[in-house]
Amino acid sequence: PAGYASAAGGWFTLGAYHDANEYYPLNGMQDDTRLWNVARSAQQIQSSYCSVLGHKNHGLLAYWRFEEVRPIALTIASCL
Repeated sequence: PAGYASAAGGWFTLGAYHDANEYYPLNGMQDDTRLWNVARSAQQIQSSYCSVLGHKNHGLLAYWRFEEVRPIALTIASCL
């Protein structure tokens, strides 16, 4: 389905929570979502909070800026 990516036998979802019985979509807006494969300190998160990141950030797996004027369906292939 649109908006989902299979990850190691499970599902990776942006903007929602789902379990075996129910689906809980985000009731709001989502902007500038980043997926890291390293733990980041509070200081690291704060220092890049309102910054546009480049492609050379250690541990950055995916980065969605959501700068589109209208909503779009995303797949994991849309990252970096």
